[in-house]
Amino acid sequence: MKKRALILAAAFCLAVMPVSAAEPETNSAAATAASAEEMSDDIYSFQIKIDGQLYQFPMKYEEFEEKGWKFDGVDSSEKIEPNSYGSVGMKLGRVRANVTFINFGINTKPLNECYVAGISLDEYYMEDQSSFELPKGITYHVSTREDVEAAYGPASDVYESDSYVKLTYELDDYYSRVEIYIDAESKTVNEVSVRCLTVPEDLEEDAVSEEVPEIVTQYQAPTELGDDLSSCIAEIDGHLYKIPAPVSAFLENGWEILYNDNSEVVAGKDSVYGYYLTKDNQKFRITVQNYAENATAVENCFVTEIYNDDFTTVIPVKLQKGITFDMNTADLEAALEGTTYEKEEGSSLNTYFIPSFDDKYYGVTITVNKEEDKVIKIALNRRPKEENLFD
Repeated sequence: MKKRALILAAAFCLAVMPVSAAEPETNSAAATAASAEEMSDDIYSFQIKIDGQLYQFPMKYEEFEEKGWKFDGVDSSEKIEPNSYGSVGMKLGRVRANVTFINFGINTKPLNECYVAGISLDEYYMEDQSSFELPKGITYHVSTREDVEAAYGPASDVYESDSYVKLTYELDDYYSRVEIYIDAESKTVNEVSVRCLTVPEDLEEDAVSEEVPEIVTQYQAPTELGDDLSSCIAEIDGHLYKIPAPVSAFLENGWEILYNDNSEVVAGKDSVYGYYLTKDNQKFRITVQNYAENATAVENCFVTEIYNDDFTTVIPVKLQKGITFDMNTADLEAALEGTTYEKEEGSSLNTYFIPSFDDKYYGVTITVNKEEDKVIKIALNRRPKEENLFD
């Protein structure tokens, strides 16, 4: 399996928002972890002592649990999608904290099978006798802003308000950072957030099931083209497809997959572009979506976008009302009568966009070369949620 990029989804509690980033390199300081009783002097070791116990992030959940932490209002079986992270409430005795979990794998996993990537501690949720300590002796309710800056140097970012100062020390990948809060009244550290989303060296690759996901078997090819251009149905080389359609539906009709540098496996719930379908020396560029929770082969994913033009294929593509390659502008606009569409005029190209029946941001795009007065590109793009996949 080819090396995958790390695609992260941000704080869920439990609700995620997608973000993209290149796979971060393993932090050298984190890789040379201190012993159970010692702490590094490096802020980017992503270490913290809480009530005398040393933590280094990311760490396996089992190691974190062994220190006495329990979920607070969240079940350990709650799932995180692949390459996603987020924070949940946990408690250690009467101490409460927001704890960041991350799923570095390609299969959906419960929290208790993921890594703990960080922790946020606030004096409001700390017991009086509790404490935390960062590298170089920066200590809760003792160290000042001057102490922090003397220990670590100028912060990557400084935020000042009437009630606190926040000093952020951040690696270039954005995902790994330490935030230290200085209370305006006491002038001491009263809150901290440590988070490291660097892929650990001991990460074990997830297994990939060879079974066809059930959702793929539920697809039924349309029986007629119809006359609704918003349906995202097209006839390609004599076969009907409703987008999204399984890659396997195309393979059954004689197409093959061109992977380029893409992996032959797609992580659970992931979307990947840059694949091609090829046949008789012709090709279509496609985007695929894995609607299953776990990783699967590309052929078990759905084609959510298919893009083709008369430069890459001579295989016939037909839309409703007889729309196809080489149609002139007058005939195209006559065919579009009664259909809701948007027209964008350019210096050399005119583009016609027909929104899909269920999402105004996706649909069918038809491009006309003005000089040659003919349709040269047809693209279909529809990306519904799983519950609306077969609408």
